Amino acid sequence: MRIRGSIVLAIAIAATIIFWMLSGQIKNEENAGSEAPAASSADDGDLTAVRVAMVTAQQRDASLTIRGRTEALRKVTLRAETQGSIVSMPMERGSFVAEGDLICEIATNDRASRLEEARANLALRIAENDAARELGERGFRSDIQRAGAVAALNSARAAFTAAEVDLARTQITAPFDGILDERYVNVGDYMSPGAPCGVVIDQDPCLIVGQISERDVASLTLGGPGLGRLIDGTEVEGTIRFIGTQADPATRTFRVELEVANEDGLLRDGITSDILVPIRSVIAHRISPAVLSLSDSGQVGVKLVDDEGIVRFTPIEIVADGIDGFWIRGLPDIARIIVVGHEYVVDGQHVAPVDVTSEVQS
Repeated sequence: MRIRGSIVLAIAIAATIIFWMLSGQIKNEENAGSEAPAASSADDGDLTAVRVAMVTAQQRDASLTIRGRTEALRKVTLRAETQGSIVSMPMERGSFVAEGDLICEIATNDRASRLEEARANLALRIAENDAARELGERGFRSDIQRAGAVAALNSARAAFTAAEVDLARTQITAPFDGILDERYVNVGDYMSPGAPCGVVIDQDPCLIVGQISERDVASLTLGGPGLGRLIDGTEVEGTIRFIGTQADPATRTFRVELEVANEDGLLRDGITSDILVPIRSVIAHRISPAVLSLSDSGQVGVKLVDDEGIVRFTPIEIVADGIDGFWIRGLPDIARIIVVGHEYVVDGQHVAPVDVTSEVQS
């Protein structure tokens, strides 16, 4: 009986062990089956949401942008051509001056007296020359005496002209209509020949000048239209009046001048400006510069989302930039561009796009 009881106990223990092992395997299979959908669900929930907009290509006139600045058509520094003290400066700095207006007046001193002396001497020499000619015709003067009278007359004329010019140089006047932009002297200051008196600027028309690369200079046409855009967004129309024929040795660029009307004087010398020159008509997309991205290789482009929700980096070419945004080419006619969130996704990544086309267009 004792042996039989031991067999029964052994069988009971073995059955218990087998049941425990089987129950663990069943539990693992149940856990595996329940965790698989959860993992799949987690994968779906990890997709990065990005905001996208459908952008359609449009006809656009491409333009070449040249960085530059405004420049006065004429700017002259007035300088003294004789010496003396300043006795009058009737024009204030910043005032409009007409051609011939007095800017600086130098004291005449004895110049007027010397001019009268030269005039009297000239009159005497004219009379002597006339008398010598008449006497010579009668045979009472030799050819040498007549030549001496002519020489004396010419010398008197030169002295008179020199005195007249020296007196006129005491009046420094505006060479053209413009603005007296600077005054370097005041009444009482002494001026020597070459000393600056003031600066006169001709504001109308005004120039917008820039440097264009040797690659793009062939795209310009002398006399062609252009648009000037100031740093504050003001736009003015003009005409290409000059295209350089010699490149700057340091930069290999050519000078370009756009002439624009400036009757109201709003354009000032030295303002940062751009020159926009239309070069061709293209099919392009209008975007905000904020959606541009840079690839690892340094290419400029945008990030699109394809029909499968995959991010695709696409290189682009900027054909124009303006206050309405950038105009680019290189995309499909209808492109789904990532407008928010492109900084956080990479090319080839699976994302969850949210369409905000209506918000962007409005």
